[in-house]
Amino acid sequence: MKVIVAIGNSELWEQFALSQADNVQSLNQLSGEGGKGSQVCVVEALEDAQQLVRTGIQLSNFSVVIFYQQAEHYIASNIQRGLTLEEASALWIKKTKSVLQFYKQNRRSVKLVNFELCIAFQTDALSILKKFEIPLQFTIDIDLKKDFEHLLSCQFVRQEKDLLDLNARLAASSIPITESTEVDMDCESLLSAKSKRASEEKATNEIVEKLSLQLKGTEESLSALKRDRERVNLVSTEFHNELSLQKDCFAQQKKHFEHELELNELQMLCLQEEYEEVRDQLVKEMRNKVSVENSTQHKISKLNSQLIEANHEIELYLLHIAQVQEELESLELKNMDLVNMSLELQQTLENTDLSFKRTQLDLEKLNRELTNHQKCNSTLEDQLAKLRIEKSQLLRRKELELTKLNITNEKLLIENSSIKHKLVQVDAELDQIRTSVFWKTAEPVRKLVKAVGNIDKKKAKLQRDIGLLLTSEYFDAQWYLETYPDVAASDINPAEHYLKFGANEGRFPSPQFDGNWYLKRYPDVAEQSINPLIHYIKFGLSEGRSASPKMLTMQNDRSKG
Repeated sequence: MKVIVAIGNSELWEQFALSQADNVQSLNQLSGEGGKGSQVCVVEALEDAQQLVRTGIQLSNFSVVIFYQQAEHYIASNIQRGLTLEEASALWIKKTKSVLQFYKQNRRSVKLVNFELCIAFQTDALSILKKFEIPLQFTIDIDLKKDFEHLLSCQFVRQEKDLLDLNARLAASSIPITESTEVDMDCESLLSAKSKRASEEKATNEIVEKLSLQLKGTEESLSALKRDRERVNLVSTEFHNELSLQKDCFAQQKKHFEHELELNELQMLCLQEEYEEVRDQLVKEMRNKVSVENSTQHKISKLNSQLIEANHEIELYLLHIAQVQEELESLELKNMDLVNMSLELQQTLENTDLSFKRTQLDLEKLNRELTNHQKCNSTLEDQLAKLRIEKSQLLRRKELELTKLNITNEKLLIENSSIKHKLVQVDAELDQIRTSVFWKTAEPVRKLVKAVGNIDKKKAKLQRDIGLLLTSEYFDAQWYLETYPDVAASDINPAEHYLKFGANEGRFPSPQFDGNWYLKRYPDVAEQSINPLIHYIKFGLSEGRSASPKMLTMQNDRSKG
């Protein structure tokens, strides 16, 4: 049995369901009775495809045909119901993902069909669906709406990649009704039609406005006539009152007043007749205006139908162009694929030949190396025997030399004791000299010489330290000058500047050494008042100290590894 179902209700689906009234059933009837035995069963519109699973229908007993709405039509219809673009697109994405997931899970028993394309191309759709054993009859005589909501939704879909991708996935998974599913809108025709309708509405409004002004003038005239009649009635009443009061005095004039009264009444009748004629004339004019407006509306409807027919012809032409373009592109892609496959096979064959030749060469090379190693092994064994003989001879020579060194050591000990004795004698003579009068008088001269000597020692020590820095990898003179432009501007030796000022100012001698960190990490060095880099080069490096936090991290990583 074929189960025909739509995802999301619409006016088109309701008309289609009415045209298939004999075959319409509910989901509960399908799940409970397994259908009434007819070949095709049309089910009411569902919220999502998974509703078929939730009702407990055994899909193995049915072949399901799902009619869906394309993004442009679904979003346009929901905009007309008051939803925003984002809300309508979110609903369509949710329903479409449900349909695609259901199709993926039940690919063999489920077919997808674009409902709007079936309505737009009913003859083609019927013949195509019959090929898939889906015997339906479309008796819906309706054109798909192409208004500004459709134009807005088409533009929105073209801008949203997610909607385009889902449209493409639906088209790829559906029974192909036409070559292209794109909805084309003639924007210029829509704009011109809207402009024309606006001008016609404006003209109609002007006519209505003029009629309203005329009606207002007529009503003012009628109100003036009513006021005149009231005044006449008032005057007539006054006359009657006066006649009753002065009946005796004006008996002779009674007939005269009665005649005047009759004349007034005749005048009022004439005015009433004129009023009725004016009112009838206005009613006729209003009816004529209404007929003109109806005729204008009929012309607008006729123009709209012509516009729809022109759009349909343009769409057919564009679909034909798109079909030819797609065929050309598919042929080009197939040709490129064949060329690429040929190149890949040729490259694979060449690589296989090269690998085989390299393997043969490596095997020959290994055989030659094995022969050479065997020859070297015999040579090394001969050399090892010779070295063992030489080792025994060398041990004998070393024993003789050791004996000679012991004899020499005894002689040096004797000479050392003699020198110590002489040193004691020299110290005694030195004490005698220091206590003499001549030594005490020469004391100022000795201090001056010592001070001059200290200055020379400081300069010599500075030069030694400068040389030590310039030959160390932990002092980069070029980097120091580029990092500290004030040092470069002072024309001072960068190593001398670091020793005199830079270390105290917290400057770095290079990226590999941090003086401040070194002094904080090793307080014993800070207590010695020595330049941190000089201490590291002379002592810290050999003691295993770290030059910077970065170097400490590297040392820890190496110890863990």
